Amino acid sequence: MEEEKSNLKWILIFIGIFLLLVSMVINYVTYLRIILNIIGIIILVIATVIQSEIKPKFVVLYFFLYLVIAILLDTVVVINFNRLPVYSYNIITSDDSRVLNALGYRVWDCKGKALKVDRFYKLGYYCDASEMEAIDVNAFLSEVVENFDEYKNEYFKISGKISSKDGSSYVEMQPYKFNEITINGYVNFADNITLRALFNSTDEEIANYEVYDSITLIGRVWHKKEENNKYVIYMEDTKIVEASSKDEYEIITSEEPTCDNQKRLIYGGADYNLYIKCLNNIIIKYDEKNIYELSSLLSSGKIKITSLLEKASDEQTQESDGTKLYIYDDFRILKCSESVGSDIIIGKDIDFSNTFCGVE
Repeated sequence: MEEEKSNLKWILIFIGIFLLLVSMVINYVTYLRIILNIIGIIILVIATVIQSEIKPKFVVLYFFLYLVIAILLDTVVVINFNRLPVYSYNIITSDDSRVLNALGYRVWDCKGKALKVDRFYKLGYYCDASEMEAIDVNAFLSEVVENFDEYKNEYFKISGKISSKDGSSYVEMQPYKFNEITINGYVNFADNITLRALFNSTDEEIANYEVYDSITLIGRVWHKKEENNKYVIYMEDTKIVEASSKDEYEIITSEEPTCDNQKRLIYGGADYNLYIKCLNNIIIKYDEKNIYELSSLLSSGKIKITSLLEKASDEQTQESDGTKLYIYDDFRILKCSESVGSDIIIGKDIDFSNTFCGVE
């Protein structure tokens, strides 16, 4: 009798382990996996107690012990073999992605990509967001409070302007309206509701953005907080999305009403000073919502002077000292050689005959 029980025990152990492994080999989301896993655990518990006189409460303890072992084994398989987890406490799906959240890690299942195991939730949004349509922050924040339950745990791509930022940990966006001064991104923010986008880890790209800058983010709506009738909507797993190229822009110059033929400093850098002659200002226009003074962009590092020089239709070099003249449709840029001060002068009618280089 004891020998028959011993044989049955080993048969049950084999069947239990086999069912556990089968549930982990199956690599798509289905209730069958968890059912096979639980049945395997129950069979292992039966195999453990079949030859023992164990009290019922210890049978429950054995079940939880094997459950913990199964979860740990599932974690090892997922991390080492890039599999979908059997045990995930939450699954978030969208048109292009599926995120399976488990204890201590999650798995990104992205359309057109291999599975990505994200240990300790360090990654922001991992999947490709290029085809996801961006929602304007004004429209998003006007609806999210009343429909928060529908928005919660969903991933959204949101575009707007930065109302504040805290180092590299988060940025905030608020509803805004354009005012009469549109240069350098200036708008009027409403402070009755704020979207606070949290970054899972330090994102160096945030350093490239300042208040009033346009930005496009993608992340998961996580939490809603109310203080003094003002709401804060928290977004996590945030990732910065570059919606448009910063290399594409229009250069707009405005002439001074009267020209005294003197150069005027608009930017002083470590390598060069930038002057304008007979011009009131130089504007860089990316689109209707993003219009900046050239001096502001140079100071913030958002644009390099070499970017402007590369857009010239023609380039001439003075053989005597290497000074260069860049020709555009509406203006010219004179780039003085290092031997005479490395100044850069932008004006309407500049040529090598002008004696601006090396002159304060």
